[in-house]
Amino acid sequence: MKIRDIIDFTNEHGNGKVFKGWTEEEIAVHLTFQANDGTLMVTESGGEITSFSTYKQIKNFDGDIEKVFWEPTDRTGDDIYIHELVSVDGTSTNHMLSVFERSCPNADRLSYWAHRKNKLKKYSHKQLKRFLCHHQNHHHHQITPPQIEKA
Repeated sequence: MKIRDIIDFTNEHGNGKVFKGWTEEEIAVHLTFQANDGTLMVTESGGEITSFSTYKQIKNFDGDIEKVFWEPTDRTGDDIYIHELVSVDGTSTNHMLSVFERSCPNADRLSYWAHRKNKLKKYSHKQLKRFLCHHQNHHHHQITPPQIEKA
């Protein structure tokens, strides 16, 4: 799996909402950071991506994602902020959530945050699972792209 594959998948399935206004270089920097932080999740079927998400686990999240955007995830945090989530269908999203739940034993006790219709919303694990697994989803954060300096 390559970052390029995720960008192509997003372009095809993100309805133009995910990474809107970002250059491909900015997207690649962001996805690489998330991959290195262990907070990039991708599911596949038959060698094809079916969903991807980036998230950040945060201790005492106050709703300001910008101040922690480039910080490593805090595995002791009680809040999960979902940056992006793109899925071809609810089954793929459910698979991704199952993978996350296996990697995070206390997933059912965490609070989940995501921007929905330009508003920050908080979800319980049960609400998130019910909502995400029944829809094709396109969440994206309201952060400006990283500033990349050209050599």
